[in-house]
Amino acid sequence: SGTTGRPKGAIISHAGALLQSSKEIHFNMDLKPGDVLMWITDIGWMMGPWQIIGAQNLGGTHVIFEGAINYPAPDRVWSMVEEFGVTHLGGSATAYRMLKSLGDEWVKAHDLGSLRVTGNTGEPIDPDTWTWLMEVVGEGRCPLINLSGGTEIFGCFLLPLPIMPLKSTTLGGPGLGMAIDVFDDDGEPVRDRVGYLVCKKPAPSMTRGFWNEPERYVETYWSRWPGVWFHGDWASVDGDGYWFLHGRTDDVIKVAGKR
Repeated sequence: SGTTGRPKGAIISHAGALLQSSKEIHFNMDLKPGDVLMWITDIGWMMGPWQIIGAQNLGGTHVIFEGAINYPAPDRVWSMVEEFGVTHLGGSATAYRMLKSLGDEWVKAHDLGSLRVTGNTGEPIDPDTWTWLMEVVGEGRCPLINLSGGTEIFGCFLLPLPIMPLKSTTLGGPGLGMAIDVFDDDGEPVRDRVGYLVCKKPAPSMTRGFWNEPERYVETYWSRWPGVWFHGDWASVDGDGYWFLHGRTDDVIKVAGKR
């Protein structure tokens, strides 16, 4: 993972990965046996194994493809959605912005009636892309599950449930069983302003450490406040209880939603 600084080997347990991905894909993505999940990602990033493990454990199918999303034709993604009956489509805001820039006619040329849920992760999504996903791709009937977590936890800190009302660009709230908060510089919870995203209790899928770098693991996540996981993201909770992400607290280079 390179999410928080230079790359490191995050040690993830098999049981933790299975539990977390299955929980999120079932309850938050509403994937059921027979459904078809296609997340625009690569196998070297957490979302690749996340979709494979979770979808297969729940009796679903996942679509894997190679090459670019706009070649050999600009409608490659929409063609696959129609051909394979994709019910759940996910990706990053960067990928969606590129698809959006190609023109709505490529989307509307295909029958996307199989879609039930769309998803986004990897970076904060902008309002225009959010609206495009909801209205053009989802045709006003598919909830957009905007999620945020990390390779280091093989899962999500924040993501909505598919039945909850949504505000533009929101991540809903903490995932099921996740003790997430927003702290100020003094380690106190804050609302209605931007602060540090933290996790106050362990989750089964959290990394057991860094490969051959135990001290660096402790320094990266546990040194800011005792017993609190410091993830390095800016976040906020508004007056209605909706959570939002505002980027990284450190200086990083991002490529297609991967830091």
